[in-house]
Amino acid sequence: ITPGDALHQARYEDVKRAFLKLAAERGYFDITFTEHELRIDLDAYRAEVILHIDTGARYRFGAVSFEQDREIIAPALLARYAQVQPGDPFSNTALIDLQRALLDSEYYSEAEVTADPKQAQDLEIPVVVRLTARKPSRYTFVLGYGTDTGPRGQLGWERRYLNPEGHHIRAETRLSQIEKSLSTSYIIPIRDPRTDQLAFTATYSQGDTRTANTELR
Repeated sequence: ITPGDALHQARYEDVKRAFLKLAAERGYFDITFTEHELRIDLDAYRAEVILHIDTGARYRFGAVSFEQDREIIAPALLARYAQVQPGDPFSNTALIDLQRALLDSEYYSEAEVTADPKQAQDLEIPVVVRLTARKPSRYTFVLGYGTDTGPRGQLGWERRYLNPEGHHIRAETRLSQIEKSLSTSYIIPIRDPRTDQLAFTATYSQGDTRTANTELR
């Protein structure tokens, strides 16, 4: 709403709801409107918007706990995925980031993050993360054909978790008339597991370019 806009009651109500939504996302769950009204001057064809807000105190994050349907990852490693710490100001964005990081880890197919203000003590809201593990192995199989390679295939295997420390392994082989290759990687999450990994990789490749034809025009 800006000066000069036509008066719309629905837009005024939308503004009030937007304030409440933003406050909840930032952890102001006790927000109230101490004054909210439209003062209409029929002679001047003008309306004045009056909104007085008492945000109340900002809530903070409490303890973060993880519940796994199968305990595949150690709690200490899971805690390193959480960028929220007890005492940090509440932020809905931080909870979404935590959920996305856990799903991107490939360990879990579902991650439900709950922070209920009704459970708060001394303005600290406990965070509960419920996790559903993915199947331990994933297989990929691809067939194709190329004018230079002829029939070709690719077979991949991944073990998503080998131990509670989150180690995992990948292997891939490619076969065609002119190339045979095999690669394996053993991956260990370190420091910040969302971005930092230590990988040991071995690759074998055998190529035969004599069967490839190239025509220049």
